[in-house]
Amino acid sequence: MREPADPNIIAPQNNAARDKRELQGAPDEWPDAQDEWRNIRETPVEVISAVRLTAQQRQSLEIRLIRMLKKRLSLRFTVDPDLLGGIRIVADNIVIDDSIKRKLQDMKSHMVKGVFQAE
Repeated sequence: MREPADPNIIAPQNNAARDKRELQGAPDEWPDAQDEWRNIRETPVEVISAVRLTAQQRQSLEIRLIRMLKKRLSLRFTVDPDLLGGIRIVADNIVIDDSIKRKLQDMKSHMVKGVFQAE
């Protein structure tokens, strides 16, 4: 003889319906669960470029970043002519700097190291 089903164990397909029913009776001060999930999961990303990116470039970059970071993103695009060219992306503790300015700085530091090591 089978034991009676435990009412606390719900099949996975029923979880969404149960959650919705529970939220309908939630107090007014509870934040909307869906909005809370969006806020928690969105990662702010700053994209800095030397020139203004086209809509197609922005969309392509957003798709690549979502695939790379595997997170929901909130992108902010800014222009900084001091980069000279290229792009710089800052997300959480990740910095991707593929700007001409950084490449010139790297070249300068390698040249200085080479001069001092030769002496």
